[in-house]
Amino acid sequence: MTEAFVAAAPIFGVTVGADRLEFPEDTVVVVQADRNQLAKAVRRLGGVRALAAPTITADFFDGLPVAEQAQWVDELSGRTTYSDHPNAGYVTLLDTGISRAHPLIQSALSVDDRHAANPAWGLEDVKGHGTQMGGLALFGDLTQKLHQANPVMVMNRLESVKLLPVSDVSTHRTDLGV
Repeated sequence: MTEAFVAAAPIFGVTVGADRLEFPEDTVVVVQADRNQLAKAVRRLGGVRALAAPTITADFFDGLPVAEQAQWVDELSGRTTYSDHPNAGYVTLLDTGISRAHPLIQSALSVDDRHAANPAWGLEDVKGHGTQMGGLALFGDLTQKLHQANPVMVMNRLESVKLLPVSDVSTHRTDLGV
């Protein structure tokens, strides 16, 4: 039944991807078509038990060259507004520090809101983990936000506490209470 649908779908303007996900009673295929094309193909060809939009994952962005990733970030940054409320809530991250160099984080992390348990460690996140967690705290999963064109409002601010030096990132430290 799947092969009959795949063979005839182009007649209705439906492009069927080459990948298949096989189950004992079903086969999942990804197609590209507009609503009318897909509706006609399903009505006339049969054999379709369910329709669902494909899940959007971050793999697409991760696979882009750095320059293209920066373009996507710039586009999102252009439609992001940060709360200017004087009593905006804070998310305090106890991690490896947070970099203010990231354009999506800079407006939510004041220079004065960066600290280190030991000033000799510096404030920068040289591992990237704390910065990634800061982005997650501000935006949640960026995948949907990158795929939409809607304005984004960030309601909270960040505070960064570098709790571990670079060399001790994965080491259990009892002297710091962690």
